[in-house]
Amino acid sequence: MLRYNLRMLVIKLTIAFLVLSLAVSQQTPLAILFVSGDPSTVVSPVASSLRGGKMIYIKAMGHSPDPTENLVYVGTIPCVIPSDGVTDTFISCVTGESGSTTDIYSLSVTLISSGNPVTTGYPNVVSYLRSSTPQLNSVYPTAGFGG
Repeated sequence: MLRYNLRMLVIKLTIAFLVLSLAVSQQTPLAILFVSGDPSTVVSPVASSLRGGKMIYIKAMGHSPDPTENLVYVGTIPCVIPSDGVTDTFISCVTGESGSTTDIYSLSVTLISSGNPVTTGYPNVVSYLRSSTPQLNSVYPTAGFGG
């Protein structure tokens, strides 16, 4: 009788554990809704300087609220998430340098959150463009007094 009661207790605890595990695992699936160059409107595709430095805004769901548990890549180029760059609905990051002197079009954005990846397609892409890269063409005056 004691063995039967003990066995029933183990079965009940096992079922309770399984139900609790299922309830906890029913989180929102990781998804990117859109990628934008402006936090208040959808501006896609995003254009970045060849040297990087463009803040992009990723409207996402199912991601970790901890910035250290999220990684973002534009193509294979890391996009740096600032310490205050993650909210419940957005992840913001700064594009890295492309390493190229020519345009690179339509790079997908990959978000890895808590080890789970999701990647975008067009129009939620980033292009590295010479036309978005500042150029210093001249300095005036060209000469002057030292000091």
